[in-house]
Amino acid sequence: MPAGEKLEKLVGLVKTLRGKDGCPWHKAQTFETISEEARKEIDELFEALKEKDDGHIKEELGDAIWELVVLATIADEQGRFDLEGALDGIAAKVIRRHPHVFGGKKAETVEDALKLYYAAKAAEKKAKR
Repeated sequence: MPAGEKLEKLVGLVKTLRGKDGCPWHKAQTFETISEEARKEIDELFEALKEKDDGHIKEELGDAIWELVVLATIADEQGRFDLEGALDGIAAKVIRRHPHVFGGKKAETVEDALKLYYAAKAAEKKAKR
């Protein structure tokens, strides 16, 4: 099953857990409570990365993704934004910040790439002001 379908499956699981016949705990969760859960899972992912244990990293990465999908689902339920918008936003940002890959700029070294990345990031911040 492609990753996109697996992500859709996760969204469906969250919606079921938060739905009419779902789990009382999941239905009671808010941005605030899930934000704390997400932070804990990210901390556990960092610990797994330090251990360099692929099995543990894979597990904790899955847990972190789960919490992020729950956050996006809550946001969607509240009419704030949806997962698709968040995914579109990050894809557009990655493209903007890598003009040496997706545009006409050239980067021969790591340093060149970082200069272009940070210049693009600074331009974004300036444009937001």
